Amino acid sequence: MGALELEVYEIFKTSLGEEKAGKVIQLFESKAEDKFNQKKDVLATKEDITNLKLDIANIRTDMKEQKSEIIKWMFIFWASQIGATIGFLMIYLKYIAK
Repeated sequence: MGALELEVYEIFKTSLGEEKAGKVIQLFESKAEDKFNQKKDVLATKEDITNLKLDIANIRTDMKEQKSEIIKWMFIFWASQIGATIGFLMIYLKYIAK
């Protein structure tokens, strides 16, 4: 126990008794340990940050690949739409010209 804990223990010991004061101090210690463990789980380590940077780099690479694939398929779609439109116009004009 630290000095502050001993002082608090002595205060509780005079008013509550030795056994109850010990239980109160144990409660404080367990609550403090729980808070410490919660904060320890939230904090990121250097390894976590490095892994996150690698994941972001992989995501950016995937996005670049997807972007090029989308552009490629857009041109294929546009070319086929233009071809179909020209084909329908030629058929339409062929039957009108008769």
